[in-house]
Amino acid sequence: MNGFSFMGIHSSTFGVYYIPDESSLFDDRSDYEVYDEDIDWHDGGIYYGRKAKPREFSLDCYYEDIPRKTYEKLKQWLSGKQSGRLVFDDKPWKYYDVYITKKPSGKQYSQHEHGMESLYSGTFSITFTAYEPFGKLEYSSYDTVDTDGVTRYCGMLEKSKLPAAPELSDRRFIFYNCGTETAPTIIRVGGATDKDGFMIRNETTGQKCRLIALPPSPAYLELDSQKGSVTLVDPSTNQRELMFEYHDYGFIDLEPSGLLYDEVLVAYTSGSNTVTVYNKELDQSHVGKYLYLGGKWMRIIAVTKSGVVLNGNMEASGEESSTIVVMNQMAIEGNVTLTKFEMEYTPLVH
Repeated sequence: MNGFSFMGIHSSTFGVYYIPDESSLFDDRSDYEVYDEDIDWHDGGIYYGRKAKPREFSLDCYYEDIPRKTYEKLKQWLSGKQSGRLVFDDKPWKYYDVYITKKPSGKQYSQHEHGMESLYSGTFSITFTAYEPFGKLEYSSYDTVDTDGVTRYCGMLEKSKLPAAPELSDRRFIFYNCGTETAPTIIRVGGATDKDGFMIRNETTGQKCRLIALPPSPAYLELDSQKGSVTLVDPSTNQRELMFEYHDYGFIDLEPSGLLYDEVLVAYTSGSNTVTVYNKELDQSHVGKYLYLGGKWMRIIAVTKSGVVLNGNMEASGEESSTIVVMNQMAIEGNVTLTKFEMEYTPLVH
């Protein structure tokens, strides 16, 4: 039986389950809205881009022999005013923020008495709409074993393999987005800079975020790339205020992992940056990607006939099964002393 949770309440609480749409078993992604233009004076047209439309979930549900009290609570649970998280039993590791956008419709096909109580059976359809069309992961890494099978759907890594959080003195570091989609970020930054300000750069996406100044400590700025907002946060007074005066231009998103290859069999030699790859054919598109070797991520700077060249020498010799992924190469440029730097994101998946 297929169930779901909405607003933290599971459908089985009301004896309700749904019948999966066969077409969604093949591909359950959102439709796309394409931006293009027809050209009168020659064949074809011009493609400008596309975006994912809001994701609509139309669930055909049923219930069997539920008491009147449960039946009434079911109708309250799915009233049109409700919104919240939608989670399906077969993928408990992701959720959608949804609204009920159509009045539930259905029919009651059975009512009978059982002792002193009336029992109801019937079917109904309910439509949820996620205006942010991608699923959001409940977590961004796993401990040692992927018990939920989430790695079949995205590039989630074991927690021990995630890049270390940057130190406040770091000016170059990498950040990993395990989702399948570009993810917005919330960056919290505090400290001091000179009159020229400073730049936060994602060299992988080409995005830049330039700040003219920073507020006096302990206040800091919160940069939200999804909302396009800059908020001054003062923890000493718990005040939050929109403050674009500190911001010149730009926000930072994260490129998805694009888990290119897993179980890559490699061999390497101490003191050398050349790695032999046994079981995968690599090409120039892998330059700039990262390979996990010897307990750390190494950047691929060239591809050879037999393997790859890395951006540093190996500290030991060995053979292992590795992974190739996309990392977000971050840089902080300018004269700045940081007392706070945090980057938060929610991984997004189809």
